[in-house]
Amino acid sequence: MFAFAAEITSHLNFLNLKLQGEQNLVSDLYIHLKAFRSKLVLFLEQVQANNFNHFQQCKVFMAEATAEFPTSFSCEIIKDLQLQFQQRFSDLDSKAEEVRLFQDPFEADVTSCPDELQLEVIELQANDLIRDKFKIGLVGIYQFLPKKDFPNVKTFASRYLLIFGTTYLCEQKFSRMKYVKNNLRTNLSDDNLRSMLMLGTTNLKPGMSANLASRKQFHHSH
Repeated sequence: MFAFAAEITSHLNFLNLKLQGEQNLVSDLYIHLKAFRSKLVLFLEQVQANNFNHFQQCKVFMAEATAEFPTSFSCEIIKDLQLQFQQRFSDLDSKAEEVRLFQDPFEADVTSCPDELQLEVIELQANDLIRDKFKIGLVGIYQFLPKKDFPNVKTFASRYLLIFGTTYLCEQKFSRMKYVKNNLRTNLSDDNLRSMLMLGTTNLKPGMSANLASRKQFHHSH
C-alpha cells in the first residue's frame, strides 16, 4: 500500500513540476491537467488488471511478496484522485472550448465560437500573414493583432492571458520572502515587504541609464 501511495505521489510531483513553468499560460496548464487525467484513466484500467508497469516498486513487491497485492486500495486512490481533479478544475472544464479557441484560433470551429468573435475569427483564419506569425507564440500573436481589426479577439485573449497558468510566481515569492523577511529585519513593514517582493520577482527593467541620460543638463563654459 505504501509503495503505491509513494509512486502515485511521484506522478503528482511530476505534474506539479510541469505546472511551475515560468511562462506557462492557462492553456498550458489545461494541457497538463488533461494529460494527467488521461494517465489516471490508464492507471485505473491497468491496476484493475494487476498491471503495474507504471509503478515499478509495486511491480517488484508483487514479484517478491507471497501475499496478494491490495489492488482495491490502489484503485480507490486513483478514483479519489479522479474525483478531486473533476471537482477542483470544474470551472476550467466549463471553459474548455474557449481555452481551445485561445490556444489555437486558426483551427477553431467558427460555429462554436462566441457570437461576438465569429466574424473576427473568420478574418483571422483567412489572414495568411498573421497565420505565419503564429510561430512567435500566443502572447506575441495576440500582441501583433491590430486592435482596430480584431478588438473582440484581443479582449477575449486578454482575459486568458491574465489568468495565472502557473504556480511559478507564488513559489518564487515565497522563496524570496524567506530572504527578505528575516530575523535581522524586525521593523520591516507590510508595505515595504510588498514592494521588495515586487522588485524581487518582476521581469521589468528600471532603465535607469536612459532615464538619467534624458535628464542630463549641459553646463556652458564661461
